[in-house]
Amino acid sequence: MQTVVRRLDRIYPWELDMYLASGWYRMGQGIYTCSVLWGELGPTPVIWTRLPLKDFTFDKRQRKLMRRNSRRFKVEVRRFVFHEEQERLFDLYRAFFDGYLAPSFKEQVNGPAEGNVFDSLEVAIYDGDELVAFSLFDEGMNSTTSISGIYHPAYARYSLGYWTMLLEMAYSLEKKKGYYYPGYVVPGIPKFDYKLRIGKNIEGFLPAESRWIPYSRFPHELLEPNIIIKLLSLLVEELRSRRICARLFPKLGLTFGGARGLLIRSREFMSLYFDSPWLLIASLPAASEGEWGKLVVVSYDLKGSCFHLGWQSLPPELANPDNWSSYRSVKLPGFADQDMQSDFSGNEVFSCNTLDEVLDRVLILAHES
Repeated sequence: MQTVVRRLDRIYPWELDMYLASGWYRMGQGIYTCSVLWGELGPTPVIWTRLPLKDFTFDKRQRKLMRRNSRRFKVEVRRFVFHEEQERLFDLYRAFFDGYLAPSFKEQVNGPAEGNVFDSLEVAIYDGDELVAFSLFDEGMNSTTSISGIYHPAYARYSLGYWTMLLEMAYSLEKKKGYYYPGYVVPGIPKFDYKLRIGKNIEGFLPAESRWIPYSRFPHELLEPNIIIKLLSLLVEELRSRRICARLFPKLGLTFGGARGLLIRSREFMSLYFDSPWLLIASLPAASEGEWGKLVVVSYDLKGSCFHLGWQSLPPELANPDNWSSYRSVKLPGFADQDMQSDFSGNEVFSCNTLDEVLDRVLILAHES
């Protein structure tokens, strides 16, 4: 599972609690979950986080920040509605932000949808009459979840973005909520680490076991992408020891031109058999120089605990995957739809329960090349 999105016509507070407790999060006027973030480093595991609020108290540093800013600024917590002050501040923040943001705050939060199916609140921070920071958070029956925080770049030294999270937490404590959900973190990418500073007892969600674990002892090796990388890397080593050119490749990096820009033209087929952040790609050259060989694709299905293997014809110009760029599309002029098989046929897809079975199947294909 990489990303699953569900569109919503309405959502009850208890339903939001249920989704959040299962590692889901708001996206526009829907709800989604994912296991990887696609970026410059390829697919990277994400960990959904939450802070249990039972017996929680703000630490000394947090209390100091809240006291200092409370003396300097005016705070309002109110039902959320879109307004022009938000858009003016969002324009300033967007120009300062290092990354992509939508052209407007409304589009950033809602996408193309109108209205709001969530029970949402706004924390608004004023310097006099000027809005200098605000945040959006949603309320369930026993939980709250932080959605977005925007602040004026000129006020960065006041940590207003972090402060709005603390104010959301203070609201949650006042309303006797059980959990506060700040979103996901990405191990190895520091820009998400501020979420881990909200409380020492913060937890991470482990999809493989459908349970929350204290982040301080979170088993990163059990995250879906890490399990897949470990298993497919073992297979790469076995194939290379037999002089078969193989490597791991991020799924989104595999496009070969064609009408849909996919390695395999059928999206349905790829979702069914190769819905994996990482794939093993092996090249089996033809026996005669200049002839087409075979491109072998292997994925691991964590839910089904099995490997999937398929193959298609490969032109000699792409015989060595080691020469393909790691995170960019591989395109070859003339390698178009008419040169490709329309799909794998049924007898060209194999499901294997063990690494040895996959290895044997690849060796058979290599012998047939």
